Amino acid sequence: MEKIAPKVLKAGADVLVKAQKEELGRLTKGDRSTGELQRSIHASKVRKSKEGNMSITIAPRGMRKHGNTARGKRDKLSNAQVGHLVEHGTSKQPARPWMSVANKKAENAVIEAMQKAFSEEIGKL
Repeated sequence: MEKIAPKVLKAGADVLVKAQKEELGRLTKGDRSTGELQRSIHASKVRKSKEGNMSITIAPRGMRKHGNTARGKRDKLSNAQVGHLVEHGTSKQPARPWMSVANKKAENAVIEAMQKAFSEEIGKL
């Protein structure tokens, strides 16, 4: 299982990354979006906890190349912060859920990809 689990997690993560990018692209199509948030979505490396559990994280990474220029400010925000603000909204911007929608839409495809990867890896043993 030590060698199989990372490959299974990666297979599921690849499907979910694609789904999140597509949902965000659909949501921001025709918007003034630079596509920066969409391009920043990546899967982490597989991590192993002290207890031996393996996990992988899918999230926007990095800092924004374009700061907030409202009111002359040049605040730096991370792509994860921007993703959260888009997902949940602000006092001046309504929520535009993209991550939760993508995760729900891709749920079955992720499971199928992980099951396929598991079967292929078991077949190699």
